[in-house]
Amino acid sequence: MHLRLRSQKEMTALQEELIEANQRLHIAAETDELTGLPNRRPFMSELEHHTHSLYVSSITTMMIDVDHFKQYNDLYGHVQGDFALRYVANTLKQVLVPCGHMVARIGGEEFCALLVNVSAHEALTLAEKMRQEVLSLNIPHSGNNPFNVLSISVGVAHQLVEEPVTTQQLLENADAALYRAKQNGRNQVQSEPPNLD
Repeated sequence: MHLRLRSQKEMTALQEELIEANQRLHIAAETDELTGLPNRRPFMSELEHHTHSLYVSSITTMMIDVDHFKQYNDLYGHVQGDFALRYVANTLKQVLVPCGHMVARIGGEEFCALLVNVSAHEALTLAEKMRQEVLSLNIPHSGNNPFNVLSISVGVAHQLVEEPVTTQQLLENADAALYRAKQNGRNQVQSEPPNLD
C-alpha cells in the first residue's frame, strides 16, 4: 500500500513536470529568441482570429522595417545589430502593448503590429509615435543618410471588417504602404490606401 502511494505521487510529479516542459516548449516555439516578442506564428494566428471575430469592427496591420539595417550590421557588426533590434523591439512594445495591441518580430529587421477596433487616425498616431520613439533612441547609424541615427519605416493598412477581409490582403496592403515609405526616403509612416487619415 505504502509503495503504491509513493508510486502514484511519483507519477503525478512526473506528469506535472511533463506539462510544465510542454508549456515551456510551446512558449519557446512562439517567441522570438532575440527580442522576446511573439514570432510570426502567434501573430498570424491572432490576425486570422480577429478577421473572423464578431466583436471586431476594424483591423489595422502595420509592417515595420528598420531602415538600412544591412548597412548597420556591416558598419557596426552583428552583435551591435542584435542590441539595436532589442532596443527597437522594446520601443515598439512600449508604445503598443500597454494599449492592448500586438507587435511581433517576423524576421530579420522586420516587425508586424496588429491593432483591433481603433480608428485610422489612432492607428496613424501610434505608428508615428513608434517612429519618433525609435528615432529618439539616438542610436548612431552613419549608413542611414541623412538622419545618421537608427530609424524605422512603417506601412499602415486600416480595414473596416463590414466587408469580407483576408489576412493576405491586410498584410499586402501594409507591405505596399511600407514599400512607399521606403521609396519616399524612409524614416516615415505611409498608409494604404494613401491619405488614410
